[in-house]
Amino acid sequence: MVVDADNEAPPVRPVRRRRGMWALLAVVGLLLAALAAAWLSRERIASEVVRDALAEQGIEARYEIVSIGTRRAVLRNIVIGDPARPDLSIERATVRIGYGFGLPGIDALHLVRPRLHGRYIDGRFSLGALDPLLFGEEEAPAPFELPDLHLTVEDGRALLDSDFGRVGLSLSGEGWLRDGFAGELAASAPELAAGDCTAGGATLYGRIAIANARHKPAGL
Repeated sequence: MVVDADNEAPPVRPVRRRRGMWALLAVVGLLLAALAAAWLSRERIASEVVRDALAEQGIEARYEIVSIGTRRAVLRNIVIGDPARPDLSIERATVRIGYGFGLPGIDALHLVRPRLHGRYIDGRFSLGALDPLLFGEEEAPAPFELPDLHLTVEDGRALLDSDFGRVGLSLSGEGWLRDGFAGELAASAPELAAGDCTAGGATLYGRIAIANARHKPAGL
């Protein structure tokens, strides 16, 4: 199912939301890091480099390469999963490449209209085709840690299907993820149900911020 910016779906638990954000950043980072590597090895076709990097993670993706430079790379029309029902789509992703000790790395990401579709069914959280990257095969995965990069999100949307109902989320913001990110988050659910309790037309709106690698409420 394509993530619909207008679909509404239940407030997502903070841990799940952080995992969803990390999965989105990780897959885009993987794509763009591969592009940076392609710049240093131009005899190889950039698309093949990206495809190989994703295949190693068991992820199927479609995308268009707009440009690759020493300091900047751009992808558009990124689709992860079934094109008819993508788990993640991004209209445009721009990366700023930084260099440390001569090696390229992702310094900043600018995402335009990312759309994420998740599920929380029978107590199990899933992002479909992103699960191999999100969960891996480790029995005890390392604690979640925000990547050290500058992130800009324009008109980000997510849809969560759950046993309790659908929750729609929207996020826009920018800043360094470990210290300085600030944005606006909204959530809405047309109908929620848990046992004998039901709620209709639930909404939430607020500002969020990150300081010292921790989320801090910025006002509801």
